[in-house]
Amino acid sequence: MKKYILILGIVCLSFVSHACDVCGCYTGVLPYESKNSISINSRYRAFKNEFFVGSNKWFPEGSLFKTEHSSTAEKVSSYEVFRAIELRGRWFFKPKWELDINVPYLQNIEVEGIQRNAVQGIGDISFNVLHHVVSDNCDRQFKNRLLLGAGIKLPTGRNDFTLSNGQRAAFYNQPSTGSLDYNFMANYAVGYKKLGCSVSTNFRCNSTNSFNERLASVVNVSSMLFYKWNVSNQLLVVPSVINTFEKTKGVRIGDALQNGTSMQLMMMGAGLQFIYKSIALDSQLLLPVDEPKSLNSQQSTVRIVIGLSYNI
Repeated sequence: MKKYILILGIVCLSFVSHACDVCGCYTGVLPYESKNSISINSRYRAFKNEFFVGSNKWFPEGSLFKTEHSSTAEKVSSYEVFRAIELRGRWFFKPKWELDINVPYLQNIEVEGIQRNAVQGIGDISFNVLHHVVSDNCDRQFKNRLLLGAGIKLPTGRNDFTLSNGQRAAFYNQPSTGSLDYNFMANYAVGYKKLGCSVSTNFRCNSTNSFNERLASVVNVSSMLFYKWNVSNQLLVVPSVINTFEKTKGVRIGDALQNGTSMQLMMMGAGLQFIYKSIALDSQLLLPVDEPKSLNSQQSTVRIVIGLSYNI
């Protein structure tokens, strides 16, 4: 069955700016943790099944690599690619209180054998309010930060796109889940001199859409270890090591849990962030390290994030 990554891209949410998926994940022990900001982020994820015969499992849709497919009916090569462009904003409406807004545009592609289905459009807009329970001054050698928050994801996108054969695109391929969902989150970051560590958790409770579909609750935990390198008075470079874990029981249609739709995935990788004055450029690459094959026929291959933000 398929990966429901359209929804699972929530990891860690705006209070760490999606520590697993989107830039800005080092806030809290770096400059601008209490500044308004605007950013644009690009997320990419790919999956393949065990019969995939393409030349590049990371970029099966890439123009630089040709992808071949199995022609056997019983063992068909397939892959899935999910891309998202997100416009994000952070606004401190009160001291130690922030509102994070995320507006995504998604492109979801599924290829099975020689059949290719693609759906794209505006996704679901999310709003999250976070409280800086603990927020140390960044001038101290030892710094720590604790954030607690909650928010909602509104069904602002379409979830009724149809394919060329007239059938509705699958739930996981729709830009919107079509449901009102609730987010609960926490983040703790600690830093000493040039070293830092951040741990984030997110829980999403999903409701049922008009097609009687619902993704089970999603749990995500991420952590990272990073080092701050002051290249100059105006340029800061931050390399990091990142670990993420996400889990959901899968998709329900009515009361029936659909076989093969669950996810339990651990990924590890590296990140690199450049901060110049009020501008930050972030990149991350994560690879799967543990994903039971019995849970899903589609296996993760890579997650890539590139983001650019401006702090006001």
